[in-house]
Amino acid sequence: MTKVLLLVPTLSHGGAEKIVSLISRGLKEFDISIALLEEKISYPFRGTLYNLGIGYSQKHNFLGKVMKVIIGLKRIHQLKNEENFDVSISFIPICNILNIFSKKSEKVFLTVHVNEQLDQPKDLYGWIYKVLMKYCYKRAHRIIAVSQNLRAQVVSMIGVDQKQTSVIYDSLDTKEIDLLSRQPIISGIQPVFDYQVLINIGRLVPQKGHSHLVRIFRRIHDAQINTKLVILGEGSLLDELISLSHSLNLKVYSHKGVKPIGTDYDIYFLGFQKNPFCYLKASSLFVFPSLYEGFGIAIIESMFCGTPVIASDCDFGPREILSPMSPVNFRTDSPEPTDYGVLMPSFNREKDGNTKLSNDELEKVWAETILSLLTKSDGKKELFPKAAQRAAEFDINNLIVEWESLINGQNGERAL
Repeated sequence: MTKVLLLVPTLSHGGAEKIVSLISRGLKEFDISIALLEEKISYPFRGTLYNLGIGYSQKHNFLGKVMKVIIGLKRIHQLKNEENFDVSISFIPICNILNIFSKKSEKVFLTVHVNEQLDQPKDLYGWIYKVLMKYCYKRAHRIIAVSQNLRAQVVSMIGVDQKQTSVIYDSLDTKEIDLLSRQPIISGIQPVFDYQVLINIGRLVPQKGHSHLVRIFRRIHDAQINTKLVILGEGSLLDELISLSHSLNLKVYSHKGVKPIGTDYDIYFLGFQKNPFCYLKASSLFVFPSLYEGFGIAIIESMFCGTPVIASDCDFGPREILSPMSPVNFRTDSPEPTDYGVLMPSFNREKDGNTKLSNDELEKVWAETILSLLTKSDGKKELFPKAAQRAAEFDINNLIVEWESLINGQNGERAL
């Protein structure tokens, strides 16, 4: 039986980590092992688990980060020596680097989930990271991107042959999501969803555009006071976003605070939720203002749960999901309704062709579009009736065959 190693920082709190969970359970004809940089597990998995124990989530100075990579390299190299894997597949940049530098005789696949040029810090460590990534990508057997546009960016940025790359979209376990979405919301929070709720799911980091979302919500709240904003996710910007909310005279509940939850707040920071799908199903709209992405799996999760999506037309992913027949390089400068949701101008100014409106003007356009959708959301499933069917195309059972083909030495990718 083919021995496959999946190398990922954790099995908790992230889109790539969620995909590893699905892949491990879907590749039933292979001997699966999972190596974690830190033993943090929120998602189910199948296979033998190895904890490399290098403290991935701990904060380090430059020397500490270098030492973390060196220790990780030593431990993953030892694991590969002992187990003799046939294929090793890595997720997240640090794991891609470790995978290449620990390579033995196995096939090495690197996955790309985001625009890594933008995702690294603008310091010496970030510069070294980018240099190492270019070195590593050129030495991989195959680079797997999660969207067509991201693949093109990798080919251009790294200078690899497109034949060395593949696209496999992020996937869903639709049966699991259907079951989880039907579970009750925690009793203390349930009354919040008696109101119209805008929901967002994502790490609290600059990439996800939460500061824009808070300011957009301020405009919506002025026009429609009985609307709530619920944000699921952890991250370094929590305190900053709470301060911004307070400066806009919005009442904030935080899962890290001491105040009891109730319906008299405007914004709810609920942290990571193991089951976000019951919250999605109960919400009026899913709002996705990211500055950049690789794919945007929360978009298809929302669509499958029957919650209308309004999403930034950012690089990369949302357009391929919501408007699959349009050119992947096109970026809208105005609200663009599609069969599956609404694409909105991105707040990312680094891409030619994006809107020339100021952030304030653009936030106003977002707010007006959301308010327009909310007036129709009593029958929210009627807004985009084809959305759930579109999301179901990304079911793991449809996409696992592409992973099987790659592992078996074939390249049978298909469009969705």
